[in-house]
Amino acid sequence: MDSTNTSVFRKVDNVVVSIIKTISYVSAVCLIIIMLVAFLNVVGEKLAKLGIPGMGGIPMSMALIQYFHIPVVFLASAFVTLDRGHTSIDMLSTKFPKSVQKGFIVLGHLLGAAISFFISYRAFFVLMVRFYVSKAPITSTSNVQAWPKWPFAFVHGLGFFLLGVSFVWAIVRIFAVPAPVNQDKLHLPEEC
Repeated sequence: MDSTNTSVFRKVDNVVVSIIKTISYVSAVCLIIIMLVAFLNVVGEKLAKLGIPGMGGIPMSMALIQYFHIPVVFLASAFVTLDRGHTSIDMLSTKFPKSVQKGFIVLGHLLGAAISFFISYRAFFVLMVRFYVSKAPITSTSNVQAWPKWPFAFVHGLGFFLLGVSFVWAIVRIFAVPAPVNQDKLHLPEEC
């Protein structure tokens, strides 16, 4: 790969990583919301037990926490894949030649992309549409209606779509990156 193509690839790579990383910040915000809801719920329950009127837990706090885990997991998984932060057990594969190792990595990424795109399709065109058409609300144990479920199905589909894109981009990186783009930001696969 010549110098011009390498610099173009690095620019495109930086854009892809920036987009996926920026979207993963939404998961960090949702994690903060989960922590605040849990904290306020515990404090409210403790104050209610002390007899302070009007205090108590947050209505639907368990449903809030449950549904805000969707963006925490699914919007961050694409960045984790690009950053190669996922768990990898390579006791056996390190015994193979580098070309076979590369083949296993590419095969794993292809399978991951196929599964992710399929789940994304199902989340967007089956689950989200079903929730949107039926106007299915998220309810708590007390059956208090809250917000609709379809935005969470959208986040689920978006997360898996981005995960599929990151698997495909990881394959492109394996064949296109002569050296790590930015070692302190991202851990790229070694040249095979």
